[in-house]
Amino acid sequence: PGQIVYQECQNILHGRTNRQQIMKDIDINGGFEALVDRDSNVLVTGMYEALPHDGLYITSFCGESKDEYVNTNGVLSQWRGYGRDGGFALLFDTRSLECVLAEEFQRFDYSDGYLADVVYSDDRERFESEFTHELSRMREYIRAMIKCIYAGALDPAVQNDTGALHAFISCISRYKHRGFKEENEVRICAYRAVHNEGCLNLRKSDKDQLKPEKERKFRKTNGECVPYIELFDSLDQDLPIEQIIVGPHQNKEARVSALKVMLRGKN
Repeated sequence: PGQIVYQECQNILHGRTNRQQIMKDIDINGGFEALVDRDSNVLVTGMYEALPHDGLYITSFCGESKDEYVNTNGVLSQWRGYGRDGGFALLFDTRSLECVLAEEFQRFDYSDGYLADVVYSDDRERFESEFTHELSRMREYIRAMIKCIYAGALDPAVQNDTGALHAFISCISRYKHRGFKEENEVRICAYRAVHNEGCLNLRKSDKDQLKPEKERKFRKTNGECVPYIELFDSLDQDLPIEQIIVGPHQNKEARVSALKVMLRGKN
């Protein structure tokens, strides 16, 4: 990943910097730390470009609300957005779901994965509190990478630093605009390892046995093929579903009756 970030940032900075003016540029801009601040956005853009486009998958839920009515009936805007014909909502036990998720991550090769709350853009204090380690890790990486870019050579330690990329993924996958705050979103983020040549070479140095690659599937949505993965499709246990909420519909009672018939004999 470091090599890709380095190349992307060089491409973006090309023409804006040249080797003969580097020291003058640093002095004019108030020293190296000021230069880091100035070019941080360039590096973040490079990190976005370095992300494997078929690796990160997200499943979204609504978290538990302080309003018991919402917990019992769901959020009306969500029914309008995702259940226009009524639909059903599944209520999961969070701790049990985390255990099932841990088993999924044990069975297949994931670079990273977690179940966590979304942090919204109007809560900067919580963002900095939740991501203290990740932000610190990224600051170190940004400083080191920009030094490499201005020196014209990539340090092997920076090139092989995958921890910063995972910190970056953790931040961007849990951050969302405040306009969606009503959803009180919780996400499963699964960063699927892609078994290309680079990944397999890296895995050879690991002592653990290579896990199978999670299969990527496709479905058609609005005329386009959308990639997805099926979590828990090979597990031997049932999902920890605690409740099923039947959505608003003119034939809601009939749907409740049909659901009860379908669930007979199940846990």
